Amino acid sequence: MLSDFYDKHLRPFPVEQEIALSEETPYFGAFPELSRVFRKVTGYHLSLLPNDEFQDEYCAIFPVSAGCGECECCVGLQRSLTSTSLIPEKDVTALAKSVADLLGETYSWQHELQVREAELASHIQLTFHLQKDYGLSERLTRILKTGAELIQCCAASLYLLDHETSYLKLRSCWGISPERLLAPPRPLNTSLSDLEAMLGHAVILNEEFLYEKWNTPEAFETSVCVPISSTTTIHGTLWFFAANKRSFSDTELGLMEIVAGRIAVELERTALLREGHDAMILKRQLTDAEHSLQALFPQASLKENGWQFAGSISHTRPLAAASYNWYSLSDHVTLVSLISTAEKTPSVEAQIRCSLLQTEIGYLARYVKSPKRIAEEIQDIAFAEKAKNNTLAMMFFLVDHQKEVVRLMRAGHFILFHIAKTNEIRSLDKTTFTNGFELNEMQRFHLFSGESLITIHTGQDSMAFREEMVKSILTRFTARNPLQKHFNALMIAETFTAFLQDMFSGENITIVAIRNAGSAG
Repeated sequence: MLSDFYDKHLRPFPVEQEIALSEETPYFGAFPELSRVFRKVTGYHLSLLPNDEFQDEYCAIFPVSAGCGECECCVGLQRSLTSTSLIPEKDVTALAKSVADLLGETYSWQHELQVREAELASHIQLTFHLQKDYGLSERLTRILKTGAELIQCCAASLYLLDHETSYLKLRSCWGISPERLLAPPRPLNTSLSDLEAMLGHAVILNEEFLYEKWNTPEAFETSVCVPISSTTTIHGTLWFFAANKRSFSDTELGLMEIVAGRIAVELERTALLREGHDAMILKRQLTDAEHSLQALFPQASLKENGWQFAGSISHTRPLAAASYNWYSLSDHVTLVSLISTAEKTPSVEAQIRCSLLQTEIGYLARYVKSPKRIAEEIQDIAFAEKAKNNTLAMMFFLVDHQKEVVRLMRAGHFILFHIAKTNEIRSLDKTTFTNGFELNEMQRFHLFSGESLITIHTGQDSMAFREEMVKSILTRFTARNPLQKHFNALMIAETFTAFLQDMFSGENITIVAIRNAGSAG
């Protein structure tokens, strides 16, 4: 008895079938006229047929060879019994083969044009237009009206799920009073018909005792509920109502599926238009933010007989992964800071944190002139960032111009190299490189006249950055610039960035170069 009930009132909703490749022959608009003229001139009949339909009545068959290898059709040559030809058959055969080759080239052009047009379509910017006359509401109403009339129903309604998938709200209807749109949403947990439909069944209710149990939204003699869904999302349910007691054939259920699919397309199309419009605005804003951030980077300081500071950033757009700056604490002390979000693809939030932290350091440099006090404040900043669980890498230099001393603090993974006046290259204190967020104790070393200091940060702690590879770059660079008078900090930063870009494409690379050019050369 229960089996009969389900067979009568629950119909299997059509399952989406795999799209089969079309077996029809390609379309050549001029071929019918070509075939007619060919027959008139030669007395032979020319046909276009699939590869698997060879017949004995054809005296010759020529494949249509396309460059893309997807044209599976042939040109068949057939003698006409009602006409005679004065042209030798071998010439007619050669002409037919030429026609087949020409069709193959035509098909190749068609295929390539289709591919190019699709590629161009993917680059077209989406724009969202507010069209009052042809808005989504009117389109949905027309679809409901057309679908209901096709299956001879008197009303139709569209219910969509909310974001929490807890309620079904009437969003559009035809044949029902518009006041129903003001009704509160229906709880999904009590909407048995809708739940069953979302499982993949078309629910048909044409018995009065079923209406209350299955919780139909409207009072009609017959109701049908089908799901509205795409390959990834269940949007809601579609209801059709009839004033008389009736059943529905498989063809009518198929039409319901088509209507439901058309509604799903309209919903997703509108969502894509909105997302495309919002994405265009966001992209424009990110581009403006990128330009603003780039404007905050300091210009290289290249004093001919003094200390030189320069930096360079190579990043994946739209935002940089790091920020650097230098601040004058006094006439002979400079603070150099480098802060990175330590992310391969930096988020907007992380970039904002990075910029705010750089602003805070600039405030310290302006009002706190004591190097010792600066170091203490930086320690506090590092501790606060770690307490917030922020992934940031930091490096700070306190450069004393008179004593030619550089004091260094760092947290995170950095690579630090020293170029001596003799172009000798050495790594500085490799053992203190850490991946954890701990601001190391201040280190102190001399940077004498003619010497340079290079800091490299990759934005990716796990990146395989071999010291030998970086030393090779340094050796090549210094070999090109044997005379120290042609050596400056900006040249170092930009050249090393270019070298590393070639080696590690797509990575965020930040380089800061410090050079004591007091008496170079």
